[in-house]
Amino acid sequence: MGLMLFLPTLRFYTVCAVKWVLLALVFSSPVVCMASASQAVKVEPVLRLIPSASQITFVARQIGVPMEGRFKRFSASLRLDPRQVEKGQVEVRVDMASVSLSADGEDLLQDVAWFNSAKFPQAVFVSRQIKSIAPGKLEVSGVFTLKGISQPLKILVSLMPLGDLWVVKGDFVLPRLAYQVGAGDWADTAVIANDVQVHFSWQLQSVKNTK
Repeated sequence: MGLMLFLPTLRFYTVCAVKWVLLALVFSSPVVCMASASQAVKVEPVLRLIPSASQITFVARQIGVPMEGRFKRFSASLRLDPRQVEKGQVEVRVDMASVSLSADGEDLLQDVAWFNSAKFPQAVFVSRQIKSIAPGKLEVSGVFTLKGISQPLKILVSLMPLGDLWVVKGDFVLPRLAYQVGAGDWADTAVIANDVQVHFSWQLQSVKNTK
């Protein structure tokens, strides 16, 4: 008699155990994991950089004399809709070994005291917030990383249409010593000024026009 009373209870716990095993298998299966995997898919940019029509230049001063330079290789991922700039995201990567100067010194800039490009081959800017402050004028706030050092950076940018293209221009001042660029004997700002003027001018086209 005791065994007969015990059997329904045994069946109940057995069924519950089977249900929990099935649930565990379902939620660990690839079908359910697809939801989290889809979130990691990169969003196609609304605007795409035209490298041949874009440039990043800078001006440093040595004993008051301007020295001009530029970077020949860089990339930009712009998930930016000109109609909804506040929802945009920008990521820029600069190849530090591609620097070109109007005077001698390109090899020196690759040195450990300067760019140390062997260890830190890229400088990276990632936007955190984009605000429209006037028609065709944006304030882009983000983080700039150079030589492994990250600092907040705010850039005023113009965004203007040019036929089927968009033209983006901006300027900002980069304090080189905040990123240990020109360290050691080169840290004397009476020789090399701390502030470096950076300018960029890009042409962008919508993705639909590149296909």
